[in-house]
Amino acid sequence: MNNKRHAELLIVRVRWALLATACVMLEGSVALPYIVAIAAAVAAFNALVWRSTQTSEMYITSGRRLANIGRVLDFVVITLTMFAPGGTSSNTYLLYIVVLVEAGFADIKPRNLIYLTAGSMAVFFSASMHQHPAALSTIGLWTKMGLISTGWVGGMYVSATRIQDATGRHREQRLNAIYETSLRLISGEDINRILTQILRTAVNEMNATAGYIMLTMPDDPEQLATEVAYSTNSDYDFPRSLRFGEGMAGYVAATGQPLLLNSTDTEGQPLASDLSLAGSTAAVIVPLLNRFANVAATKKNQEVIGCLVVQSSDRGNPFSEDDLMLGRMLASLISVASANARLYEDMSQTFLRTLETLANSLEARDEYTRGHSQRVCDLSLMIAKHMGVCEEALDEMRVGTLLHDIGKIGIPDAVLNKPGRLTEDEFNQMKRHPVIGYEICKPLGLNEGALMLIRNHHEKLDGSGYPDGIRGGELPLSVRIVCVADAFDAMSSRRPYREVMDEKLRLEQFNRFAGSQFDPVVVQTLKQLLREGKLDEMYADHWTNVERDEDVKYAA
Repeated sequence: MNNKRHAELLIVRVRWALLATACVMLEGSVALPYIVAIAAAVAAFNALVWRSTQTSEMYITSGRRLANIGRVLDFVVITLTMFAPGGTSSNTYLLYIVVLVEAGFADIKPRNLIYLTAGSMAVFFSASMHQHPAALSTIGLWTKMGLISTGWVGGMYVSATRIQDATGRHREQRLNAIYETSLRLISGEDINRILTQILRTAVNEMNATAGYIMLTMPDDPEQLATEVAYSTNSDYDFPRSLRFGEGMAGYVAATGQPLLLNSTDTEGQPLASDLSLAGSTAAVIVPLLNRFANVAATKKNQEVIGCLVVQSSDRGNPFSEDDLMLGRMLASLISVASANARLYEDMSQTFLRTLETLANSLEARDEYTRGHSQRVCDLSLMIAKHMGVCEEALDEMRVGTLLHDIGKIGIPDAVLNKPGRLTEDEFNQMKRHPVIGYEICKPLGLNEGALMLIRNHHEKLDGSGYPDGIRGGELPLSVRIVCVADAFDAMSSRRPYREVMDEKLRLEQFNRFAGSQFDPVVVQTLKQLLREGKLDEMYADHWTNVERDEDVKYAA
């Protein structure tokens, strides 16, 4: 579209030069008032075309139509001049050559260029016969008509060259777009950002109006839901969900075959509204195929995981086979990105379940700490969500808390389950479990946030914790939250050396050490959860035999 607009701007400049040349050529052979009137009209119209071709939006709205009218007026003005007194005696006929070359710049169809050339020659012949009937037998007449025909040669050459150059640039641009999109697949970006960028590329490269990507639901492989949508028009409406076989996207998903539709394929009528493409005049719909899925049970060699839909509401911009090919290429990239995201999600869930099993197996060694890691995980997430922690940090916390005590696997049972107070040497052995857990989990490829939770969940604000003695602002919020949750769960459950602390004593401990050992803001959040009774169910089995002191105040 921009290439055509720039060509029209060039034609407008040529028309200014054409107007000035015509005025010079006609001076003395055509009446001056006639020259002035025609020149003024052409100049005014040319200025209008120039103004309406400054931006792509203006060109689509009115510039393209005015430019076509301008070419017709060029032909009409030259024709009228030819029939004016003295018109054929000048070199006005040469202006037809310029008009024919202009048509080549405007990418006019070859057939229409032949018609325009024949019309120019016919007009010149008629005007010559009208003013000089005896000129039929002169060589000059036929020579001049031959010169007009060179305009057709020039127009055809310009048109062919422009088409070739435009095709080359267009393909290069699309290859660059595909290359840039491919790089995003290995960039580690969020899947929604990747899909949105691919969709924008599809809409922009096809000069379309809008588009959307629908993916199958994990729990219902024949239900499509819109994952991302993009439009150059804010009023654009897209389907939220479809069943296989429902609407055009559902039809493509059901058949697994791409579809190219233009309004010209339906006798100039817009696509039917019951196909969920109301208001559009063209559409490319491509299925998203996961060719690596295990579909042996369905006897297929691929699985449909969604659809890419690109639509246009511009009647002057129908989609081509090249657009369909681009859609298929981008759909392949979308399929890879979606399949990888789902595979990663499945692997993450499997990994997380494995970690949970490992933690539960470890805690099964000690009846006093059974379920401790899961409760610390649940309580930490509850506090973090209440404090507005981001989703990425929540994921780190979920993994880190489930494994925070895994290092106890390296602590002797005699120390781990000792019913009495630990000696200094035994306590030093116990203090090794965060580092042991860190060394165990480091080769697993966990991110730094989760590893820090495993290593530093016994740190304190004043730096008296272990193993690294980190203090104050060096402790991330996620670590501060887990430190409070871990201590609270230890106080709220039975140990070999004591029973469950009653509520009053627990609160005294947190009030006493808030600001030195524990983050006071995290402690306040914990107290609010206690006030609202949100921990009662979690600790129902541990607090059953402990009298709750209703007079306890949750003030700092």
